[in-house]
Amino acid sequence: SVFLFNFWFSNIYGNLLMLGGQIALIWIGGVMIINNQITPGTLIAFILYSSTIFEIMQFFLNFNVVIEPSLISLNRIYEILNWKDTYIPEYDISSKISLSDQTAIKIRNLNFSYKNSNEQLFDNFCLDIKKSSWNAIISRSGTGKTTLINIILKLIKIPDGKIFIFGTDLNKIPIGNLIKYIGVLEQEPMIFKKTIKENIRLFIDNNIEIENIKHKINDLNLLNINSIDVKTFLRKSATDLSGGEKKRLSILRLLLRNSEILLLDEPSSYLDDDNSLKIIEVIKKSFNEKTVIIFTHSKLLMDLCDQIIYLK
Repeated sequence: SVFLFNFWFSNIYGNLLMLGGQIALIWIGGVMIINNQITPGTLIAFILYSSTIFEIMQFFLNFNVVIEPSLISLNRIYEILNWKDTYIPEYDISSKISLSDQTAIKIRNLNFSYKNSNEQLFDNFCLDIKKSSWNAIISRSGTGKTTLINIILKLIKIPDGKIFIFGTDLNKIPIGNLIKYIGVLEQEPMIFKKTIKENIRLFIDNNIEIENIKHKINDLNLLNINSIDVKTFLRKSATDLSGGEKKRLSILRLLLRNSEILLLDEPSSYLDDDNSLKIIEVIKKSFNEKTVIIFTHSKLLMDLCDQIIYLK
């Protein structure tokens, strides 16, 4: 609210103040010219010089609008630098998850709210996700979709006994083990300044065959990627690829990981209807025996699911 006040004040009232000052300057100068107190040239010169003063005043009026987002970003950086917890993906070979439990994800009486926030995102939230089931989660902005994903991925700490993965308490699963069982498709694909091959092999067994990669590329209709070599080095932010190609590349990476639980955040975004249908067919065929949670508003994807959950 403070930021909005500063924004409105700086942009509306600040501009009105500048405009009023310029009008007053011209008005007073005009009167002085009529009274032969100054010449028109003197008035023009004075207006030109005063414009520099107005620009300086405008800078200071907009200072809060510029500085406040910068302070927010700086606070985020300090949070990361002062992070006491470490998320080095430790792996414990003796801590394997048994897949015999028929409930892939169980959430019991989860309560969560962010610090300095009066809003309770989850209040005694309970959820059962059956093994090998397809589930759609529908939510409005700000209802906890991203928070729920981060909690399941152990990016946000919660008390013991709240979430279970195949019957094992989430807090007892080393994060290195967890990322072997859970695959995530981000809404905004994370593509690195590496080769296509290196991007595809992220968190995947390096022994995977190139022919297997090319076969999956054909399944996903990644024609532009297939026409260039998988050893091609991508530019920063993968500007070589369209939004749809980035999305399909991240889906390809997920297909090759073969995780037991899949969290798909808007998998059909950046894709037209024809490509969405093809991608959905590939996902359904490849992930049919997996536990899939889709965060979506797509009717096509909802129709594929066994359960639809609404976050309010």
